[in-house]
Amino acid sequence: MDESSAKRPRYCTNCYNNVPPHRWPKEHQSTTCKHPNQVCKTCWKDWLLFQVDYHRSDRISCISCRATLSQEDVKVFAGMRVHGTYLDLAARNAVGGMEEFAWCLGKGGGSGQIHHGRSHGFECGVCKHRHCTICNLPWSIEHRRHCERCQAPEHEGKTCEEAATAHAVDERATIQAMKEIAEECPGCQRRIEKEDDGGCDWISCTKCQHEFCWICLASHKEIKSKGNEAHKEECSYHSVGKPLAFPFSNH
Repeated sequence: MDESSAKRPRYCTNCYNNVPPHRWPKEHQSTTCKHPNQVCKTCWKDWLLFQVDYHRSDRISCISCRATLSQEDVKVFAGMRVHGTYLDLAARNAVGGMEEFAWCLGKGGGSGQIHHGRSHGFECGVCKHRHCTICNLPWSIEHRRHCERCQAPEHEGKTCEEAATAHAVDERATIQAMKEIAEECPGCQRRIEKEDDGGCDWISCTKCQHEFCWICLASHKEIKSKGNEAHKEECSYHSVGKPLAFPFSNH
């Protein structure tokens, strides 16, 4: 780029504005995506902040080609605040993937440790908060009270058979409630619960990074390739005549 071109506004392919030179990221060659950058600094920051805050994943993708960005890419395009959060998520995901690792659920939060032993009672080595690693509720003596005969939680006034029946009913109700508020990721079958405020219908699984439509479970890869007709016909986003927007039409 010659000196005269460097002083002229450049067209951003994301916000469709002519953006002054000082509002563009510095020239940077990504190691994962080989195309030239055509997106302004503001759009980059908004995109990366959305991914970090909403999806809570350290696998950050390029706004243009969806390739996973390197740590250096994020640092150049995102700014210090988003980059700091990204590094924290990367560290959390690294240790959180360990089978015996558990996070403290106390008010302070932020700490975790390896939890060994047969007991489900977790005690934080930093703040001493205790919780059950099965149900995540505060640890109490109630978690240790079990019927000697059937090993179920104490059921005073009920036979073991009555307690088992009541437990089965409660469990079925819980499963039904989960089905109503959560969906299985088509990629890894992990159940995903959507934000209470409605949230975006574009979902990215934090476990396997599969991206899909919340309403019809259509793959984002297929939607990007085929357009809105990749949505199922009963989906509100399915429309052959509707132009494709990023990441979904009207999403």
